[in-house]
Amino acid sequence: MALGRRTVLALGGAASLALGAGVMFVVGPTMGAAPDTGHPRKDLPAELRIERSERAFPLSGTVMAGDFPLDFATMTVGTESFTTDETGAFSFDNVPLGTITVSRPGFDDLEYEFDGAVSEMDLILTPKIVRAVHISSSWATSDAKFQEFIDLADATTVNALLLDAMGDDGFIDYATEVQAAVDHHMITETPYDVKKRLQQMDEAGLYSIVRVSVFANPLAVQAFPQYKLGGGFLDPGNPGSWEYPLDLAVEACTLGFDEINFDYIRYPSYTYSKTPKTMEGRVANISAFLEEAGQRLHPLGCAVSANSFGGPTMEDRDYGIGQHVEEFSAAIDVYSPMTYPELWADSPIFGISKPQYHPKEVVAAQLDAALPRVADGTVLRPWLQSSFYYPQTDWVMEQIQVAEDRGLGWIMWNSYDDPEASAIGMFPAGTTGEG
Repeated sequence: MALGRRTVLALGGAASLALGAGVMFVVGPTMGAAPDTGHPRKDLPAELRIERSERAFPLSGTVMAGDFPLDFATMTVGTESFTTDETGAFSFDNVPLGTITVSRPGFDDLEYEFDGAVSEMDLILTPKIVRAVHISSSWATSDAKFQEFIDLADATTVNALLLDAMGDDGFIDYATEVQAAVDHHMITETPYDVKKRLQQMDEAGLYSIVRVSVFANPLAVQAFPQYKLGGGFLDPGNPGSWEYPLDLAVEACTLGFDEINFDYIRYPSYTYSKTPKTMEGRVANISAFLEEAGQRLHPLGCAVSANSFGGPTMEDRDYGIGQHVEEFSAAIDVYSPMTYPELWADSPIFGISKPQYHPKEVVAAQLDAALPRVADGTVLRPWLQSSFYYPQTDWVMEQIQVAEDRGLGWIMWNSYDDPEASAIGMFPAGTTGEG
């Protein structure tokens, strides 16, 4: 169908196209017409262009998520690779016939069989739908308990596990080689074998996420007093305080984790003298850290996610901690608000008596408020709660169903960190909660 200045078709999965040159195609996971995006093509520097040769063809276009261009997407064409910038654009003069692979942290890989029949196309990537369970370091150290989580994933829709690298106590949970942690004795006495756990997750086909606490870190405050904000918090406004958690994040990515999850990426609720007086100042400092994290981690192949309180999803303010949905989510690949029903105990905000006993309504309200505010191209993946305080199967299942009904993945937090409790309400493998 004709849409504006060019013809656009959408093809599912890998495709071999046999229409004439000059027709532009959208290659993506679903059939149907795609809109004219109007994104300009990028003229690449001469040193990045590949010369035309016999049996090779020109190809240009944009790597996108829906209607939005994707940076840090890697295209592999023959023996050549190219990484997109913020425009998502690519341009090759010499593409051999065969498979083109496109990959990007946090998205499913796309393979396209190129036969030279088209010279311009948009390549549409689909975000990974991640259903994860958190495992604390105390359980990650146990082979038997860790295997229980592997078995849990095999029996349910869980397709990812989230481990801790550093919690808010400041201790590193595996034997890191980050020099600052070694020098200041910040490694826990019982570290888990990170390489073994990564191998197990890889063999089980699981997406691997690691959590790094950023600004709540009493050990780092002691080791680097020049970066102290107040209490046990580092100063988010001082770039010097960023280096230690970023060094750990880079190491974790290099070890083989698929995604780095930043926690305590905020100012404390208590205001200190260095805390910016305006929301704009607080939000800018938090966003700057997250943007720097992406600049360091994306080239290494890791997606960047960050956690926030659920409160900012419900109101247009940062709660004094620098977490404002629009700016916060714009700096990352995955936005993960903690929608835990338990945190809303007796809150009047939902108009429900004892909202902690109404998980469906509480989680739904937060997700519905967040969805239109999350930045274009950023995935919303909430934290949900499983707890022995509320052991009923329905209490957990309702939360999962709310996320699934909106096409979202999720991360399950269990305050007792037990596979049995985490499994309460999980849907069996091969289902998506329907029926």
